[in-house]
Amino acid sequence: MTLLVADKLSHHYDSPSLFSRQGAKPVVDAVSLTLADNECVALVGRSGCGKSTLARLLMGLESPSSGVITFRQRAISTFSTAEWREFRRSVQWVQQDALSAVDPRHTLYQIISAPLRYLTSFSPLQCQLRVASLLQEVGLNPEDANKLPAQLSGGQLQRVCIARALAITPKLLILDEALSSLDIPLQLQLMTLLKKLFTQQGIACLFITHDLRLAAHFCERLVVMDEGKIIEQASVTEIARLQHPLSQQLYQAILPAMPHHY
Repeated sequence: MTLLVADKLSHHYDSPSLFSRQGAKPVVDAVSLTLADNECVALVGRSGCGKSTLARLLMGLESPSSGVITFRQRAISTFSTAEWREFRRSVQWVQQDALSAVDPRHTLYQIISAPLRYLTSFSPLQCQLRVASLLQEVGLNPEDANKLPAQLSGGQLQRVCIARALAITPKLLILDEALSSLDIPLQLQLMTLLKKLFTQQGIACLFITHDLRLAAHFCERLVVMDEGKIIEQASVTEIARLQHPLSQQLYQAILPAMPHHY
């Protein structure tokens, strides 16, 4: 069943200039994208191609210049207050920089329980039990709940951000380069964990990355983006058959699983 649809989505940022009367170039240019329930789709492209702007639009954090976003066959621009609240419960976002995504003064318990406190009617005891369970699910200890972000490594803090995003069991998780700053063994460990959780909980995922290797390991379908446009789509089993020059560059940049020793 269709979960989220972007139909001919465009967006630009105004940048007035004394020397030009031309309109600003779209950061997202007529993008159409569909996500189904429990589907994991990779959005791939080089830095600056518009991937993160598209993520903010899909989250409803910015309004598109043109085009329509629908969630469960309802345009999000027409949502009532109650529908926006349900949308916030259903769609969660994990960013690349975990440190900037949390309040350094808050404990892990406060960070992870925030969506439970604001978007559910959980009691304090229910919040405590849910946070303890989430910490275990992402490979941390329940006793870590009283720690501050500065007491964790980057990889551990990213797990906390993932736990916070999973706290209210969303229907869609947007991972915006969320694993790119981690070393390869930790990337694979977290991807294995997430695939298990997604299967168990029926969560769809938009996995934003510039790394085709990660996309092939984690996703079912690949969408390649460049200069604000979607230039190619394929199943991950067909990565080697990608035709666009940029897609081929990304494919050729994939490192072997085990480097040769000389």
